[in-house]
Amino acid sequence: KSKVRAKNMPNSFRCCFVCDEHVSLTKGAFEKHMEVHKPEIKNLKFSSDIKDECKTLCRICDRAFVLSRMRLHTKVKHDLQITDYKERFNQTKFTIIEKVFHTCEICKELLLMDSDVIRNHLTGRHKDISHKNYNNKFMKMKFMKMEPCDEDEVYEKEIRDTVDDHEVRTEIEARQKLCFCQEKSDGKM
Repeated sequence: KSKVRAKNMPNSFRCCFVCDEHVSLTKGAFEKHMEVHKPEIKNLKFSSDIKDECKTLCRICDRAFVLSRMRLHTKVKHDLQITDYKERFNQTKFTIIEKVFHTCEICKELLLMDSDVIRNHLTGRHKDISHKNYNNKFMKMKFMKMEPCDEDEVYEKEIRDTVDDHEVRTEIEARQKLCFCQEKSDGKM
């Protein structure tokens, strides 16, 4: 099973994406917990479109970003590693502006619509398919054309040439065609 844990969460628990409760991983407990959510699941927003990824607000500049982009944003714009950012604001996870969910097309498990969550799920549960192949097969990956914009002055090539952090470079390369210039400070696209 895919396990998403807060920093200090014991290995025998898993975080429910619907209610954020920590649920025991004892046999059948998580499945029983998810039964409680069955009536509300039909009213949740689901997507397989990358443009619908869950977003959070940066607590430094009040701009909205997809969760998986926060590592890059805090490093480039605020010269702060994501672990230091989370420590500064006493966060073990990000506060999501609007939860959007994704159903794994292989096992039908309910996930957050977030590339890191999906990647972690695939790595832990479906080792026979890479994240890239899953995206190509099941995700809508149409990117907006990259246009220069005043709100995001740092361009991928400049960052790639100046950033030593392998994780940040990987993030840049994975998102090099995606433009975030439509992000607004009120958290809406």
